[in-house]
Amino acid sequence: LSPRSSAWLYMSAVSIACLSTFLVTEKAINEAKEDQSDGRSSIDKLLIVVLSISFALSSIITLSYRHRGLREKLTGDIRFIHSSFEFVMAFLMFCIWCIVLRYVTDPFSGLNYGLTMLTSDGYDEVWNTNIWVTAWLGWGLSSHLVGSLIMVSPKMMRGVWTRGFDG
Repeated sequence: LSPRSSAWLYMSAVSIACLSTFLVTEKAINEAKEDQSDGRSSIDKLLIVVLSISFALSSIITLSYRHRGLREKLTGDIRFIHSSFEFVMAFLMFCIWCIVLRYVTDPFSGLNYGLTMLTSDGYDEVWNTNIWVTAWLGWGLSSHLVGSLIMVSPKMMRGVWTRGFDG
């Protein structure tokens, strides 16, 4: 299989890691405040939905790579845009991770459970390293997928890698 199949597997692992860390952090902060209400802001809900979509799509694509018929449909050309369905999904994942990264790295983003905080000196401080690192990993993996699909040759786009093929 193509190295992209491994990248999609890593993308699903990063997505679930970021989502679960975000949910655990949110629950821990609510318990510390002894607040039993659902204190999620619209930004928190957006991140939960976006990370869930990222996990679902990357898991489906990962599983599609394991089945020959689904892999051929995934990597086959779409007639009107002259690209593959995988490229469209990779570009969508890139957009999703740009949204995640925007809210995770901005201390003024409106998250109730801020992941970067401003110190009294005015500097940004990473408060939750797990979410911060997984957000950057997700963005990097999605960038790699989009870049590799832009640069891939037509023979290598089909998702199968053979030893000794020079492309």
